[in-house]
Amino acid sequence: MKFQHIALFAAATAFVAGCSPKNPPSGYGEEGNGDTSLVTNGAGTGAGLENTAPVDPNGLTDRSKTSIDNWDGDLSKLPPEAIALVVHFGFDKYSVEAGERAKIDAKVAELKGKKIIAAGYTDYNGTEDYNLGLSDKRANSVKSYLGKAGVTDTDIRAYGEKFAAQSGDKNAVAEDRKVVIIDTSKVK
Repeated sequence: MKFQHIALFAAATAFVAGCSPKNPPSGYGEEGNGDTSLVTNGAGTGAGLENTAPVDPNGLTDRSKTSIDNWDGDLSKLPPEAIALVVHFGFDKYSVEAGERAKIDAKVAELKGKKIIAAGYTDYNGTEDYNLGLSDKRANSVKSYLGKAGVTDTDIRAYGEKFAAQSGDKNAVAEDRKVVIIDTSKVK
């Protein structure tokens, strides 16, 4: 009987260890690292558009700088023309793959000299802290690639799984693993 309990405990421990992420973001699992320690520029804090000027039908204020500074990550609140590009990632990945780099390269000339936002997102798999860190890593990876290409005025925001579909087939969930590049000059 005692051997069965030990064997069951060992199997459960092995299962849990096998489920941990292979490449966790920096700071993952360190003591004292809550949501805000993995967030860049106040993103993912749940801050919406409160305490700003009146909201228009698109969910943005009538002053674009204020509205984009307080934007909560909900893409439906942006005009479609503000979304310059969507860069997709593999499951649990944050390196920009070759096909996605080609998409970025095609837009570099259009993005140079503009203030842009690279907003990172994840699917619903994983803990909230892990997903927030992963979305931050994705956004910073895109920012780094853009910087090497000459696009330097890039703000980083991370939203984790906040706007992800909470269920769905493999293709639907894959759509949530992304960085959205936003041209702030097109947010009015």
